[in-house]
Amino acid sequence: MPSPTSGESRDEFLNRCMGDAEALADFPDNAQRFAVCNTFYDEGQKQQTQGVKTMDAIKEIQQAIGEALSNGASKMELKSLEDRLMERLSNQAKDNADADALFSKFQTELEKTKAELSEQAKKSAFVAPERKETFGDFLVKARRGDAGLREMTRKALGESTGVDGGFLVPEQFMNEVAQVRLERSVVRGSGARVLNMASNILKMPALNVASNAAGSIFGGVAAYWTGEGETKTPSAPKFKQVTLEANKLIGYVESSDELNNDAIVSMGGLLQDLFAQTIAFEEDVAFLTGNGVGKPLGILNAPAKIAVTRTTASRVGTVDLVAMLARSYGSLANKVWVINQSVLPEIYKLKDENSNYILLPGSNSSIAGALPQTIYGVPVIVTEKLPALGTSGDILLADMSYYLIGDRQQLTVDESIHVKFQTDEKSWRFVSRVAGQPWIDSAITPRAGGSTLSPFVTLT
Repeated sequence: MPSPTSGESRDEFLNRCMGDAEALADFPDNAQRFAVCNTFYDEGQKQQTQGVKTMDAIKEIQQAIGEALSNGASKMELKSLEDRLMERLSNQAKDNADADALFSKFQTELEKTKAELSEQAKKSAFVAPERKETFGDFLVKARRGDAGLREMTRKALGESTGVDGGFLVPEQFMNEVAQVRLERSVVRGSGARVLNMASNILKMPALNVASNAAGSIFGGVAAYWTGEGETKTPSAPKFKQVTLEANKLIGYVESSDELNNDAIVSMGGLLQDLFAQTIAFEEDVAFLTGNGVGKPLGILNAPAKIAVTRTTASRVGTVDLVAMLARSYGSLANKVWVINQSVLPEIYKLKDENSNYILLPGSNSSIAGALPQTIYGVPVIVTEKLPALGTSGDILLADMSYYLIGDRQQLTVDESIHVKFQTDEKSWRFVSRVAGQPWIDSAITPRAGGSTLSPFVTLT
């Protein structure tokens, strides 16, 4: 807002103030702007006592509030007006010896006036409805550089270019933005066994399972029928050692001091949320597709995995899914279908021999809670983390209990002002240390012989 210059008359100042760009943006209503400009002119004039100036300001604020309410101003606009004028009044009162008493009197008068105006508004035949600004309104303003966004921070990781964040979203829109979330964890959320690691390497025993032929169950356990007094033949299981070695997954970002100080959200909280989602997303990708080099060994690269060849290239048929079920080891109650979302158009068309769709939709209305969509009774998880339609691994049938996850260091967040001290930036580091691999390392030969079985079956 402009300030009166030395020797400038009230009329001269009002002419200049009424056309000022900032005044036009903050007080688009002519009556409001005229009242505020008068107030700012009075500020520049020395008066005999601070008490006179304070009471004049009270009247001006009362008038401005009355005009704001009568013109249908929203609560947000009214609050902004009050804050600005009260800040000015507070600055005026600082030089007065009896400022505390005067300001206390002002607050009493202000609350009284607001109550009266509120009562008047209730009795009015028409009250202009308050319009809640939408997220679309905000984006339009941000796109055109609206002056009304002048007081918002215009940068996410530094306040100069929009590509790194642009206009920070104001608080009333936070819930709308926060709804854009990454998908949930597939492997952790579907029954994988999670172990806490006390060191970087964890060794654990596991059964060496490769066949269920007689005398080979659990690697060598045998049970047999015998008669009275016959000699018993000893047997024992075979074990192996599974080694989990933690790998480090990190995130790093730098943000300017201007952003940290001016942002209307906590940058620390925002970054922690975003990196927590990203790190969880990336570890899940590794649990599914990782090659085991500097990262977890994923299910698609597991030695025990069985790949079923599809009948038609780049397509999915009912016979393909049935063939996968035939090669799957263990109870269906522990299994999940995991499919890339590009496979959905194929899945939705599949029918059984009686022309019934094999994909049964889920429900949120069950008394037992939400029920997932299923194929042949097995829940279906749709993800973007598997390869696309027509690529080996676009569909996975898995029992996740055969997958081990070792948590060595859950997500930790560190910040430093020293690394980028010369450029006025704060550094943030996000670190997670995790291991992952299947504990079973070969497919299993069934008792009756024939094709091997596995808890991990893919379509290729």
